[in-house]
Amino acid sequence: MKQAPPKLLLAASALLLLSCGKGNEPGFDSKRRSKGIEALQQDPRFKSLPVEEQRRSIAALRQFEEEMPSSEAQDRSDRAELVRTAPPGWRPEKNGRHLKLILNSKTARYRIGERLWYSIELKNIGTEPIQFTEGESFFKNGSEDMFRWKVLIDGREVGRQGLFSFEAPVTEPFNPPGFDRLSNRQKSEYARKFEREHNFRSQRERGLNVALAPGETLHSRPGRFPEAGEKGLTEISSVEGPFRELGPYRFEARGKHTVQIQFRNPGPPQLTEGYYAFMSKRGYSRADVKRMTDEAERHRLPSADSNKIEVEVGD
Repeated sequence: MKQAPPKLLLAASALLLLSCGKGNEPGFDSKRRSKGIEALQQDPRFKSLPVEEQRRSIAALRQFEEEMPSSEAQDRSDRAELVRTAPPGWRPEKNGRHLKLILNSKTARYRIGERLWYSIELKNIGTEPIQFTEGESFFKNGSEDMFRWKVLIDGREVGRQGLFSFEAPVTEPFNPPGFDRLSNRQKSEYARKFEREHNFRSQRERGLNVALAPGETLHSRPGRFPEAGEKGLTEISSVEGPFRELGPYRFEARGKHTVQIQFRNPGPPQLTEGYYAFMSKRGYSRADVKRMTDEAERHRLPSADSNKIEVEVGD
């Protein structure tokens, strides 16, 4: 069997895990998860992968199943905090998968040197549920890791950085009871597991994975800052209502300015003859390429441009 490039194999594995119950689609539950490995092993696409890639896919799914309870708890918490249900009497604006991005400013007037205080809302205005997933969530902390968001002021993209990200210190003991009696190998294994679990929790807290039913709206998290409490910097408070600062950009020119935010989700490669030939040399038939591309396109989020707001900057 011909070997495909690692990146393509990774993409294939991701699609396999998705279709076999990895949990990125609405309606996922533990019953489906319990059959995940069995379903994965029976999938013809899985059987066509190199043996080593099959092992990696199974290991990834097993790790996912171990971490699922924590993931589900985080997802429920994020949904309760950031998602609002459809109002009574709501009706879809369009058929299919469609998103509407709404931008709000705390005020219409700013001074030279001030930052924009804004909030955004992402509403499912279509007739189908949409799964919204971010590794580094723009809705949570104003930063991202996939270059899907743009902030435009007077039509020009401005630089930005994430909001102040505060991570509470680890409170659980690194050395559990009996740790000193473990062998060096056991200590190393525990340390690796502890680090992996801590990194996973930290990553899940930064990421976002919510299903938006038709009419539901995802709201950006307000600005959050650490406070000095009795136990140190462990408390976080929200300020300025639902708004947050856009950093590091500051208004520099007097007058009226327009602000807009854009969301772009890149699609799969175009199916040109050159691309078919490229994939054919790596063991993929035209049917394989078409199926993988269609599946990636089916899960791709629709793009959205926010409304344009006008602000005035003075002394």
